[in-house]
Amino acid sequence: MVRKQKHVTIIDNKAKVSLGGPNESSVKTENSGKAELWDDVFEKEELTGLAVLMKYSILFLICALAFLIRLFAVVRYESVIHEFDPYFNFRTTKYLTAEGFLDFLDWFDDRAWYPLGRTIGGTIYPGLMFTAACIYWFLNALHITINIRNVCVFLAPLFAANTALSSYLLTYETTGRSGAGLLAAAFTAIVPSYISRSVGGSYDNE
Repeated sequence: MVRKQKHVTIIDNKAKVSLGGPNESSVKTENSGKAELWDDVFEKEELTGLAVLMKYSILFLICALAFLIRLFAVVRYESVIHEFDPYFNFRTTKYLTAEGFLDFLDWFDDRAWYPLGRTIGGTIYPGLMFTAACIYWFLNALHITINIRNVCVFLAPLFAANTALSSYLLTYETTGRSGAGLLAAAFTAIVPSYISRSVGGSYDNE
């Protein structure tokens, strides 16, 4: 019994199936054509002059929009912390900036989980508080006087602008197109589900 084998012949980046015996001449590959197609898909565009200025201007406006659109709560209700969990996070951040990181980890908060109390260092994720405290300490090291409450209020809108910038960089890196990156940044800046978790005063882990 003779078994026929399938061989794939690649011509002009298109696959053609042929039946026949094991023959080297039946399999042809054009690596140069495939490489050129790959480069055409993932080649990054090169902008110069006015196009570069417009790209960065639009990106700056998108980041500014991402920051400002989340300040409607601050404009309407002033710079305050909203809801219960954000206020607890604000209390812990205030303690961290006043007492230091080691005392913060050993702090037993008798006002939380009343009447049992709560050991802060072992029951929370300190990344949010530590980030806000580092920003507060950095600004004070530059002799910029700011209240820790304002740092906590404006932290979410600030990181929303950084997220829009990160979306642009990631999309541009994967597609090589500035237009796609700007669209990704714009969508990130105005998507309602993200706005609801990053408004000014919503100082929470989400």
